[in-house]
Formats: sequence, structure tokens, C-alpha cells
Amino acid sequence: MNQGDVLLLGNMGSTTAVGIYATAKKLAYSVLTLTDPLASSIFPQLSHLIASKDHHKIKVMVKKITGIMLLPSLVVFITCFFLKATIIDFLFGKAFIEAAEPFMILLICALQGSIFFWALPLIQSMGLIKKRFLVYLSAIIIGGITSILLIPSLNESGAAIGLLAANLFITFRFLQAGYYELNLKSISSPK
Repeated sequence: MNQGDVLLLGNMGSTTAVGIYATAKKLAYSVLTLTDPLASSIFPQLSHLIASKDHHKIKVMVKKITGIMLLPSLVVFITCFFLKATIIDFLFGKAFIEAAEPFMILLICALQGSIFFWALPLIQSMGLIKKRFLVYLSAIIIGGITSILLIPSLNESGAAIGLLAANLFITFRFLQAGYYELNLKSISSPK
């Protein structure tokens, strides 16, 4: 799933488009190097709170984490929006300046992943493995169809929009499932 977008773009686009897209994706997703360790470390805490049926604390914790991550993500987005061409030129040279547009689209993917990094550990802690599988499968279909429709006209930006559609779907469904389960369990087993 991590390279499906690149493979699809390679099949439908040019090697130049793949190079531009891969550059934009690596740069945008470098943001996640900060939150990946947090996602691993939050899983035991969420599991403990779920086991102790302390659903209110979970809700408070994820709201605080989301609020804390929102401001830095907004600052990164605004900074990159205004300096995207300069950043691409400085890091990769003028030959990759076309990577600026897909970079911004992919940065939205990465930043929403940073803001809601706790969603996957929450789903895992709740044991919603089948739900996770079905959401990922649906996201692959949504992202694939979106990319197939947009790559012919938008090239690497079309692939980026396809990945954005898939990531937004995953995040939305994980948040929806997590909150539904927390509310359902809060009602059925008040502490």
C-alpha cells in the first residue's frame, strides 16, 4: 500500500512524473518521523485505559493530543505554502520545481496523519482489526479510482490527490469508529 501510488503513476505517467512525485512524497512525509514514535508509545497507554474502561480519560487525552498537534501542523503548512518553491529549489534544485504542487497536497496527507496519529493505535487497542482491514481495503479502492481518473490530466498531482482521498477516508473512518466504540462502551459500562 505504501508504494501503490508510485506504481500506479509509473504505469500511467512518465518516469519524470514518478521522480517528481517520489521527491515530493519523501519531503512531505518527513514530517511523520516526528509522530511515528509517538504512535508507538501511545498504544500501551490507550490499551491500558480501554482495559480499565476509562473511556472519558481516552476522550480527554485524544482531544488534548489533537489540540497540541494542530498548531505546529498549521505553522508548518502555512510556512511551506508560502515557501514551497524555495524549499524544493534549495533541497533538490530547479529541475524538481514541479514537485511543489504535489508536495503541498502530500503535506496535507502527512499533517493530517500527524494530527490524528493516535487514531490507528486507538483502533488497534479496541481490537477493531476487521474494521481496520475493511477501511484500508476501501481506501485502496477510493485512492486508486481517484488516481486513475486524475493522473491523465494532473500527472503527479493526480496521484497525490488520490493518496489524499485515501488517507482522509482512513482517518475519518478510524475517528468515526473510535468515537462510536467509546460512546457505546461508555453507555454500556459506566465507570
